[in-house]
Amino acid sequence: MLQIIIPFMYDSLECEAFDCISGMIRNLRVLSGEAINNSDSYELSKLEAILRNTPVLVFRRGVNPTGEMDIQRVMHDYLQAFFTEYKHPITIPGIIKDFKPDGGIRNLKAAIEFKYAGTEEEVKKSLSGIFEDASGYSGSFDWTRFYSIIYQTKHFETEDRIRSEMTRAGLITWRSFLVTGGDPHKPKKKRSLG
Repeated sequence: MLQIIIPFMYDSLECEAFDCISGMIRNLRVLSGEAINNSDSYELSKLEAILRNTPVLVFRRGVNPTGEMDIQRVMHDYLQAFFTEYKHPITIPGIIKDFKPDGGIRNLKAAIEFKYAGTEEEVKKSLSGIFEDASGYSGSFDWTRFYSIIYQTKHFETEDRIRSEMTRAGLITWRSFLVTGGDPHKPKKKRSLG
């Protein structure tokens, strides 16, 4: 076993190789838009937790969504309550056409898109919409992180397969969540009081 003895007069060690590698990793994170401080890291993890819990938050509000707008209304309230710099809608300017994500958190540079899928075909359509959004949102300096939430009413698809499609399409700055909520077409059973 190799032991390194540090004289008591030194309170730290320097390693040129470690410093060089750390600098390269830091630079790569900046280039990929992933350089974040501890506060932003905490807020991003809270954002992802809230987005993953979309079906629970919608259910607790007593909303039986039939479209994207029903989900947006609920989630705008929660996101605005938690994130001081949450805004909806936002605009990402293009040259010919401007793009409008459903909302965004300015200090995190995170834009958010909500999609609704009541059928297996609508899951595919939502994914196509995300691909279209991705091409319009790319190149923005104000918005560098992107989140999409596909709310499906039944387990039509898996999140792993959605992520695989996103990776195949090269959407590295996008995080996609596939969540499953209730079916609006299914009538609720009445409980008998007898």
